Amino acid sequence: MHFKLSTLLSLLGFMAAVRLFEEARIVLPLVLAVMLAALVADESLQQFSETRAFDLADLYAGAFGLALGFLLFMVISGISSLQRKPS
Repeated sequence: MHFKLSTLLSLLGFMAAVRLFEEARIVLPLVLAVMLAALVADESLQQFSETRAFDLADLYAGAFGLALGFLLFMVISGISSLQRKPS
């Protein structure tokens, strides 16, 4: 579940960032860093809850999901840019 949700969050986050900001080369690494920091913070704060627990596997699944979302975004945006080029 963590992997799927992180992938979706990452993909949507990158799509939104590119629409909001013009300088994608600068914004995309910042968006990835913010999402990774939020993932680590969320997983770490679970230590302080009686009903939740920190799980390194969840952290890895989330991080790999963010990476896959980034790769999917790059593929989709690459295909989109190829389709927009005039022949």
